[in-house]
Amino acid sequence: MFLSRWVYGGGDPGLKLFTLANPLLPAVSHPDVLEIGSHDTDWVQRARHADPSMSVHGVDWRGGLGVVKADILTWECAFRKDAVVSLSAIEHIGLGHYDSDPLDPHGDIKTIQRVRDWLRPGGFCYFDVPYTPEGYQVIGTKCRCYDDQRLLERFGPHEVLGYTDLSVNGWIEKPTRNNANGRPFGYVALLIRKD
Repeated sequence: MFLSRWVYGGGDPGLKLFTLANPLLPAVSHPDVLEIGSHDTDWVQRARHADPSMSVHGVDWRGGLGVVKADILTWECAFRKDAVVSLSAIEHIGLGHYDSDPLDPHGDIKTIQRVRDWLRPGGFCYFDVPYTPEGYQVIGTKCRCYDDQRLLERFGPHEVLGYTDLSVNGWIEKPTRNNANGRPFGYVALLIRKD
């Protein structure tokens, strides 16, 4: 378990999914952690509360309270990290949906490549993205939705921690097709480890 004192009972899908995944993440003593896409949740503050020994920082192209305002595709991470966490953000990077998010069709790929460089040997990256077993798609400027082939092509070797539907009330079996009601995708939680 990554954060042994982590507690969350709200409705944010990214925080709910992290709560499901947390017991499956590697334990790290006194970790140095970076969160990417910190603007929309209070994960940084919650993580600091769950583990006061943790050094945790956030970065987002929109900034925020206690968050570095920067473009993740050009920002230089000054120190190697034990872990990088990204809640519902990777799929947006480079699509220009948010005001200061620059356009880059490979923004998601470049972000994960940069994360791999920033991790210490033995470190890990946890992130979640929309999942569509029917095939990869880009929904306007909103987000990318990944299938198995594109997860491997775009992010390389990874471990699937689990799948959820939009309610994120628990793990589900791997979807064979998505529910047409509401958004046409579920979520997949992923782990990348650096050897």
